[in-house]
Amino acid sequence: MNRPTANAFGYGPVSIAGAPNTAANDRVHNVSHAARPAPRAAASDRERTLLVVDAACDMPSEWLAENNIVVLPIKLSIDDWQLYDTHNEFDAMEFFRKDLSARGSSASTTPLGPVESRDFIQSYLNERIDCVLQVTISAGRSRIYMNSLEAMSHLTVIHNRVRRAIGNRAPFKTWVVDSETGFTGQAVLLAETVRQLNGGVSAENVAASIE
Repeated sequence: MNRPTANAFGYGPVSIAGAPNTAANDRVHNVSHAARPAPRAAASDRERTLLVVDAACDMPSEWLAENNIVVLPIKLSIDDWQLYDTHNEFDAMEFFRKDLSARGSSASTTPLGPVESRDFIQSYLNERIDCVLQVTISAGRSRIYMNSLEAMSHLTVIHNRVRRAIGNRAPFKTWVVDSETGFTGQAVLLAETVRQLNGGVSAENVAASIE
C-alpha cells in the first residue's frame, strides 16, 4: 500500500513507532489509511463528518472501509512484545496463525494516549471535514473514552486555528460518545450512527441521539 502524502492542512500520515516486524504487523507498521475519506464536495453532514471507532468494535473491516470509518488502534502487549490492533481480519488471522504460537501467555491491551489519539485522528482531517464523531467502547472497560475526550478537546482548539488561518470561519465540532457497551453492542450503535447520518440527520442530533 502506498503511504499517503500530507493532506491539505499539512497533517501527514501517522506512523506508530515500536511495532515489530511480525506477520500481523509487517503491513501496518505505518497505520493503514485505506478508510481516509476522499476529498469531495460537502453536501450533507454525512459527507462533512469523520466517524471514528476503536478497534474493539465488532464490525467487519470491509463495512468500516465502505462507510469511511476511521479505526483507532489499540496497543497489544504480549510478554515484552508490542503490536497494534487495527481491526483488520487478515492481520488478526495471520497473528493467531503465525505469531501467537511463538509467544508466551502474558498479554494486556493499552489504549493510545491522548496525544497519540489526537495526532492519529488529525491525520485524517481535510478541508471538507467540519465534524468528528467518535463512538468508544465502554469507559468502564477502557480509558479510550477518557483519552479521546482529552484528544478531541485539544484537536478542536488546534484545528479551529488552522481553519481560521485559511479563511474557514465555520466552527469545527467534535463529539465523543461512551457506548457503555463493547464489541457487538458498540457495533449496533455505530451502525445506527451511520444510518441516521445517511438519512440526513445532522451530526449534532445524531450525537445526541446516540448518547
